[in-house]
This record gives sequence, C-alpha cells and structure tokens, in this order.
Amino acid sequence: MSGIHAARGPGVRGRGFLSKPSTKLGWWAVGLAAAFAVPFIINATVFMPSTVAVPWRQVLPTRGV
Repeated sequence: MSGIHAARGPGVRGRGFLSKPSTKLGWWAVGLAAAFAVPFIINATVFMPSTVAVPWRQVLPTRGV
C-alpha cells in the first residue's frame, strides 16, 4: 500500500471530510465553531461596518502624530 491508505491505522474507516462527527469531541468542535461564527458575523455587520466615507486613519489611533 502507498499514499494515504498506508497512513491509516487499523480500525480507521475511510470517512469523508464533510461527514458528520462520530465522537463527542467532534460534536463539541462543531458546536464551538457555530458559536464562534454567530458573534463574528454580528460583529462584522453591526459593530464594524465598512464605509468608504470614513477612512481608517480616522478610526485607528496613531502614534504621536
């Protein structure tokens, strides 16, 4: 055997990347990713709107200028 098939240990099924998690740790990872995505989207759309009229130099603090 060569390639990826040789790297798999005994008892490891050939599941695809986009399949459902089969362990509690996998489901925790999915839940935490979803919990991160919701506030990230809210922050990007509500608190940090990007407008062309406001240049970033007026928003970010400057160093002694």
